[in-house]
Amino acid sequence: MTERLDPDALRELFLFERLDHGQLAWLAERGRVTSYQAGATIYRTGEPAATLFVLLEGTLAMLMRAGGGEIEVNRTDHRGTYAGAFFAYLDLPVARSYLGSLRAVTDCRFWELPAEDFGWAVREWFPMATHMLEGFAVQGMGSQEQIATRERLVALGTVTAGLTHELNNPA
Repeated sequence: MTERLDPDALRELFLFERLDHGQLAWLAERGRVTSYQAGATIYRTGEPAATLFVLLEGTLAMLMRAGGGEIEVNRTDHRGTYAGAFFAYLDLPVARSYLGSLRAVTDCRFWELPAEDFGWAVREWFPMATHMLEGFAVQGMGSQEQIATRERLVALGTVTAGLTHELNNPA
């Protein structure tokens, strides 16, 4: 049998504390509680972003890819911490796959909601916020891409200058 949280239990989670009873009931009907053993990888970078995870118990670690490996960017046992498909309300490529990985450091329990349900709820219940967040995401991604491109060009220029110096001044 699938364990579920009732609307009152969902209201205890900071992410949902301001929702009305009807909204909480809708979420309660669609979400479920799932347990993971310590050391389990809950999702990996690049996998389809299918689920929003909200921590109920345990300690999790969020990891990001860097330099050909993964580095831990956050470790927490804070009840209500969310991860996974939290961009599901966006109709953007960034929302379609997990941007990092999630691991259970200790035995963990999560309340899980399918991404399509989370995305629908945010778009339907908070249309103005959705519009603003989408604009912020698009602008932020554009800015990050410009910065990354500039950093790569600066690095390439530095390497080129070093090679030119060595070629002009043999040891």
